[in-house]
Amino acid sequence: DNLKLNYLYLERDKAHVTVILAAGWLPGRKEGLATFYALLPESCNILFFDARGHGKSEGPLFSNVLFYGRDEYKDMIGALDFARLRSRNPIIV
Repeated sequence: DNLKLNYLYLERDKAHVTVILAAGWLPGRKEGLATFYALLPESCNILFFDARGHGKSEGPLFSNVLFYGRDEYKDMIGALDFARLRSRNPIIV
């Protein structure tokens, strides 16, 4: 549906896998990425994205609360497509 999603992507030269993480409500995308950066091995790329209506991503959140969850699968498909374009590594969600 052509919404623009905000993301942080860390690409590592010797990565064997790409890990996709969706940001939660709190503490936020940058703080959440810092946590996973410390936990995940250096052999992986990390894609951390804000789903529609979260953070700086486009789309409604509270204005469309009755339909929350209906279209969010599209955000994950977009994240998978993004990761596939940048690496041939296996992807972990």
